[in-house]
Amino acid sequence: MPRPKRSEARKHVLFVDDDEILIEMNIGRLEGMGYKVTATTDSLQALALFRAHPGNFDLVITDHVMPRMTGIKLAGRLKELRPDVPIILLTGIDNETAVDEALRAGISACAPKVLSEKELAHLVEDVLREPVKGARV
Repeated sequence: MPRPKRSEARKHVLFVDDDEILIEMNIGRLEGMGYKVTATTDSLQALALFRAHPGNFDLVITDHVMPRMTGIKLAGRLKELRPDVPIILLTGIDNETAVDEALRAGISACAPKVLSEKELAHLVEDVLREPVKGARV
């Protein structure tokens, strides 16, 4: 299992997805890579967690299509609270309009919703190293 570099150890990831199975799978993967993970299936709860402690999170990974608030809208709200937070949008939609909207919301990278463990590790490491918006995996 890939391990984060020493400087990335114990970084805190907020993981948001309405699919419990994907939450459980990715908690295990990210914790196995050395990250601390807070996860929720509710985008409004994710916003409340972030609002309560915006400085506690080093990265947000969110699903695109969710009930109550989409991942893009969530990203916009998080960026209002902390413009520098890197955000990865996981999506099953391959649509240039959605990607453009995501990038305008300040999302650092867009990637397929289901990634291999190796792809997830590389994506997280890349975004934490250079949280420049506009990447598409």
